[in-house]
Amino acid sequence: FSFFHVVGVTEWELGTNMLDRMTNIARLRQAMDAAGQKQIPLHVFGALDPLSTVLYFLAGAEIFDGLTWLRYAYADARCVYRHNHAALTFPLDMRDELAHSQIMVSNYYYLRRLEGQLRDFCSTGGVDFTKLQPLDSQFRPVGPNLAEFLKSTMDTLNGRLAGT
Repeated sequence: FSFFHVVGVTEWELGTNMLDRMTNIARLRQAMDAAGQKQIPLHVFGALDPLSTVLYFLAGAEIFDGLTWLRYAYADARCVYRHNHAALTFPLDMRDELAHSQIMVSNYYYLRRLEGQLRDFCSTGGVDFTKLQPLDSQFRPVGPNLAEFLKSTMDTLNGRLAGT
């Protein structure tokens, strides 16, 4: 690993379900750390949606990319078909091109807020899952059970890694 500045994997080569993908990210991160390569970040290609980014980050990945931010609207930690989002958010007669450009801008800011949330989460030592709550357009938390889901997911992942 020492010859690489970044180690990248595609989301789909990591496994056939979310828990397998998270487990493989965690095992890769553990192996790299054990080899003295903590400074080399893990890059997951094809994973830049609100929920996958958080789950893979919790498992040990640090860099994400993907095209979902161009294809879908981000809302409440989910990707939503952009025409449906436009119908619920904008006037029904708004041109698709205008709605699409507004959704891309909104997604960009969603990702920036998510980056801040991940940094805030790290500043708590990785224990305050409420820092990862999705925010609505007025920056209020939505989805009160997301923190519980994330904590439970981490407990499941840690149990799998421990062999239980």
